[in-house]
Amino acid sequence: LEIFGQNDIYLFFGFAEQLGHAILNSQYYQWSFKDSLTGLYVRRQLDEKFAQLVEEYQLKQRSFSLLLIDFDYFKQVNDEFGHNVGDQVLREFSDFLVSHLRDKDIPIRYGGEEFAVLLPDATVQAARKVAERISTGLAEFRFVTGKQHTVSQGIAEYNGESSLELFVARADKALYDA
Repeated sequence: LEIFGQNDIYLFFGFAEQLGHAILNSQYYQWSFKDSLTGLYVRRQLDEKFAQLVEEYQLKQRSFSLLLIDFDYFKQVNDEFGHNVGDQVLREFSDFLVSHLRDKDIPIRYGGEEFAVLLPDATVQAARKVAERISTGLAEFRFVTGKQHTVSQGIAEYNGESSLELFVARADKALYDA
């Protein structure tokens, strides 16, 4: 006794093929804004998220800050342990970073071993507390290398800059001065 005819089977195969394409397209979409190594937002998402926060700032006077983070001496990690371990350290740090942020904070892989975090509803004082929480937590955290690692951080509170580049430049200067 056959429940499904040949046309039904063709229909099921067609549906399965379309479903497969939909799943693949959703993965491509996910990859377009999430870093495949760390799972954090990619740098180009900084533009979009910044624009959203600027709009909220202009409409509701909601402050926000930017935290730039540079993993100190990361080249030494790669040189001493190899790039696979370096990648694992970046994944570990990304997980650590997310665990030390609020749900509404926006962590971004800014560059190789550089990270940016947009902090909605955060003054520079609140951003400093986040930076201190990260530094304090790292002092107790052991990476796959068996070592502790440190980061340098720069903070800027949005003050109406006309562009993302100017805002990032202030945080970058604070990072450089750290």
